[in-house]
Amino acid sequence: MHRLKIVILLFLLFPHISAGQNNTIANIQLENLDSQKTSLKNYYKHGPLLIDFWAMWCIPCRSELKVFQALYEELKDKGITIAAINIDNQKSIAKVKSFISSQNFSFPNFIDPNSELFRLFNGQNIPYSLIIDTLGNVIKRRTGYEPGDELIIKEDLIKLARKR
Repeated sequence: MHRLKIVILLFLLFPHISAGQNNTIANIQLENLDSQKTSLKNYYKHGPLLIDFWAMWCIPCRSELKVFQALYEELKDKGITIAAINIDNQKSIAKVKSFISSQNFSFPNFIDPNSELFRLFNGQNIPYSLIIDTLGNVIKRRTGYEPGDELIIKEDLIKLARKR
C-alpha cells in the first residue's frame, strides 16, 4: 500500500506530456501575438512539429530563430511545422512583435508570458525545443543552440515525417 501511495504521488508531481499517456497536450491552447487562441493540436495533427521556446534577451535564441526560418521554408511542404513560443513577460510583447516582423518570420509565433507552457514541457533553460509527432507525443527535447544543431533537428523531423 505504501508503494502505491508513492507511485500516485510521483504521477501527480511529474505528469506525462504525451497524448499516448493522457490528453494534456491535445488540450493545450496557444496564444498568438494578437491574443488569439488556437489549439496546439492544429499544428501537429498533420505532421511533425518543432516547438521552440525563446526570449528576446537570449542571443542564441534569436540566432536559432533565424536558422529555423530557413528550415521552415525548406520543410513546410513536407508537412513539417515549426512554431516559436516567446516566454518574455507581457510588457515585452511590443518588442517581440517588432522583432518577429523585422525578421520576416513566417512560421507561427506564440506567447507564453507566464512561462506556463514552458514549465508544462519541463523547460529549464532556453532556447528549448521539442519535436512532437502527429499523436502529440514529445519525441525529442533539446536545450541550447550551437550552429549546426539545425542539421540534426532537420534529420529528426524528416525521419518523423516519413513515418506518418
